[in-house]
Amino acid sequence: MGPMTDRALDEKSCRVRYWGLIPAAGTGERFGGTRPKQYQHVAGVPLLQFSLNCLAKAPEIAGITVGLASTDRWFESMCQAPAKLISTFIGGSSRAETVLRGLELLCEHGRDEDWVLVHDAVRPCLKLSDVSSLINAVGDGTTGGILAVPVRDTLKNSDAHGYAIKTLEREGIWRALTPQMFRLRDLITALQACSSTLSEISDEASAIEQAGQPVKLVAGREDNIKVTVAEDLDLVSAILANGCS
Repeated sequence: MGPMTDRALDEKSCRVRYWGLIPAAGTGERFGGTRPKQYQHVAGVPLLQFSLNCLAKAPEIAGITVGLASTDRWFESMCQAPAKLISTFIGGSSRAETVLRGLELLCEHGRDEDWVLVHDAVRPCLKLSDVSSLINAVGDGTTGGILAVPVRDTLKNSDAHGYAIKTLEREGIWRALTPQMFRLRDLITALQACSSTLSEISDEASAIEQAGQPVKLVAGREDNIKVTVAEDLDLVSAILANGCS
């Protein structure tokens, strides 16, 4: 199924809703520690809670679902479910599989033309202003989009021994962030088309791109960072201390 046409949008606009989906089924093996990184604390609050809270505060969001690992034993004890939480569900072995399962669950609540905002569980510094910017920039269009920031650092290509061999052109290069926002049916169809390679799909936009659909880049904040290693927690703590509303 291709992007919605302008006529279809006009007919459906009064019924279109926005949903939040947070894939949080990762085990965090690379991060280390006794629990997955989405449950690491900053100021006594798990990272996942910050992501939940921001989406829940967005007035446009009708409901949220969260994908958890089958072995998850932290969500109920460590996180406070916002009123907009529809349910949790068991995720898959990859991010893309978890997202696909969440989309299929949302089909029970939404319509094909509804929008879904997929947000990383470990991007706790998302601001409401960025959520609104994404919805305003994409919601009236016929295609989806993502928050992103232009790459400003000089980029180097290295050899197998770790030596720089080439300086890369950075013009037109963006760093993808989340949320990533697409029509419910468009994203399901795109991910299903990648069923044999879901583990290789690094984000929702890449699946949409493979489906031949355009993805709008919406400038977001540089501080919407993803926690990857333990050292990132100090930076997140400093960012959150300045507020994330």
